[in-house]
Amino acid sequence: MSKINDYATATPISTDKVLGTDDPSGTPLTRNFLIETLLGLQEFGELVVTGGSSGQTSIATLTQVNQFTADGQASANITPAHGSDNITIGKTGRYRVSFYATFTADSGTEVTLSIYYNGSAVSPALKAVEQVPDGNEHTVAFEGIVNIATASNTLDVRASLSDAAHTLTLIEARLSVHRIGNAA
Repeated sequence: MSKINDYATATPISTDKVLGTDDPSGTPLTRNFLIETLLGLQEFGELVVTGGSSGQTSIATLTQVNQFTADGQASANITPAHGSDNITIGKTGRYRVSFYATFTADSGTEVTLSIYYNGSAVSPALKAVEQVPDGNEHTVAFEGIVNIATASNTLDVRASLSDAAHTLTLIEARLSVHRIGNAA
């Protein structure tokens, strides 16, 4: 098996092939490589809230957060959709999933934020629980590795409040995914 550094030149010719010249003979060879690895690229995508959002109430149980205001940056195979408040993953693999939010909630509220994969909580759980004693802005952040075993899956953020009559308002937030390896 040849290594990529065994070639004098390596030119990408498609999304999954490289045309390499086997030095010293000069014979062109086509080999399958992970172009992402060769070029240092990986799939990524993000959803964001900037400049605040409308508040969300009636979330006594974990309910999908519907406050994302824009799609962030994205590469091939990752489709952020702030209209449906989720990110579709089009390629299997292990992904680093990160979430941070600055938010407000009514005084005395316990806020739970959690990552969901295809409608179910990620296991092991990726979540944060924050007590809001004063109604001021609070910030949470968490991340972890999620194995995406089949293509066309969605990730979203769910929230619950200890009092469903209270309101959760995201001021700034970012849900981001970054492919870091092959599926387990």
